[in-house]
Amino acid sequence: MEEDDFDWEAFDKELEEDMQEIELLNQKMDDAAEWLDVFWDLEDKLNAFNSNMSSLRQAIYIGKKQDNNFFWGILLVGVVSSYESFIHDFFDVCCSKSSYMKMAITNIDKLTEKDRNYLRLKADSTEDILRERLKKVTLHDPVQIGRLSFVFFNLRMPILKPDHTEKLLEQRNLFTHHGGVLNGKQLKIEPEYVLGLYNVVYKLINGYIETIKNDADLSIKE
Repeated sequence: MEEDDFDWEAFDKELEEDMQEIELLNQKMDDAAEWLDVFWDLEDKLNAFNSNMSSLRQAIYIGKKQDNNFFWGILLVGVVSSYESFIHDFFDVCCSKSSYMKMAITNIDKLTEKDRNYLRLKADSTEDILRERLKKVTLHDPVQIGRLSFVFFNLRMPILKPDHTEKLLEQRNLFTHHGGVLNGKQLKIEPEYVLGLYNVVYKLINGYIETIKNDADLSIKE
């Protein structure tokens, strides 16, 4: 074939398609590598959570015959605290995923006014500001966490019923700030209630991990 007969247009088109394929493959490899980092970090945070919960479980077991409201109230606070600590870690890990962070910044204006004010965010807030606010604010309300996870990262997290959450957080605040005393009376906390809360928190955390795993599977398969 003479050089003048070579189909340069077809060659350029084929080359461009090959380059696009390579670029897409590179993007998928980068995304897979980023997911590996996410799960590596999550494993570390989950181990810390499990360690905290294990120490609380020992205290529940040792104190199961105690009839002391303050003791059980403090264990309730400990369970909520362990949950809150993991949530901060979980959001921090999510913020390390570039696609999650880009989505979160884009969706700030989709937050409810209450959540936006609570986080003290503006529509033009930067990634650094968002990451810092998620680290500093108190995050222990599963209902609010469900809202934030969906708006920021499009992750549908399991939640508790609002009335159950309200009761739990009221109890937590009473024992944290007032020694469990309400209107001059000691709040009654049953051991079975604390153990039930312990199991519920474990289920919530498992639900969060499962949700992000499913999102990773969908992302990698695309």
